[in-house]
Amino acid sequence: MGATVVSAADSGYFHLLQGLVLSLKAQRSSAELPVTVLDVGLAEAECAWLEAQGVARIAVARIAERLPPLPERADGKPKLSLAQRLRPHIPDLVPGHALYLWMDADLWLQREGVIPIYLKAAEQGRMAIVPEIHLAYPSLFSQRQYAGMFKTYEQLFDRATAQALAQNPTINSGCFALAASAPHWRLWAETLEGLLRRDSFYYAEQFALNHVLYSRGKEAPSRFLPAGFNWICHQALPVLDAKTGLLLEPAPPYPPLGIVHLTVGAKAGERELRAADGSRVKRSLKYRAGNY
Repeated sequence: MGATVVSAADSGYFHLLQGLVLSLKAQRSSAELPVTVLDVGLAEAECAWLEAQGVARIAVARIAERLPPLPERADGKPKLSLAQRLRPHIPDLVPGHALYLWMDADLWLQREGVIPIYLKAAEQGRMAIVPEIHLAYPSLFSQRQYAGMFKTYEQLFDRATAQALAQNPTINSGCFALAASAPHWRLWAETLEGLLRRDSFYYAEQFALNHVLYSRGKEAPSRFLPAGFNWICHQALPVLDAKTGLLLEPAPPYPPLGIVHLTVGAKAGERELRAADGSRVKRSLKYRAGNY
């Protein structure tokens, strides 16, 4: 088989997953792509909705029972979630496809033509993925961001690794395309499990992937895509086109976003957005403003 989209959700993320599924079906180039959801805690009615949409579901509770337990965190902060931990094992969990497009449940597709670009890069043996770099992102200019990244890399790896990697922009693991045969999966899984023997840090899988792509790029090449292909809403709120309702990058020439990522505080409620015509509009950032 060809390409497939894979995501994961529990009941808390289901309202976001709905937006992802509906947005994929609304665009010509993704409407026929098969979608599989890793069920990490969905209710019966939610599973029925997915079935009605033609979405496959894989319950992963038994898989979780076979995994070594995560170490407790001394600081009391959240541990790595099961959906994050399973991410490097997607070809084994959803076998039979040549290409995999992972999309977090809190993503939604706004623009036609984005998905084929992801998949084309994956066909060439690269991981198509988006680094968190845009002139509107404050982290790009933040010394505090660098210091935080350095501290985390040093805790998870060592000082030499921190010095080599902390200066690089974070590569966001919430959306990527990769061939089933690519070596990235194994390198990522090995790196992550090594980290988890020491720390169950919530973003461990993303740091593990960053380590692989930056440190072992010859073995695991990547194709970086523009920020609008995975727009990080907590970094910078989009601008609204008041006429079309499209969400835009918040800098001239205000191109429409391809994929909207409802990170951190953008998942629920409304936000006051600046419109391209200078007005202010209060609305949800969810797909169709959550009207489904």
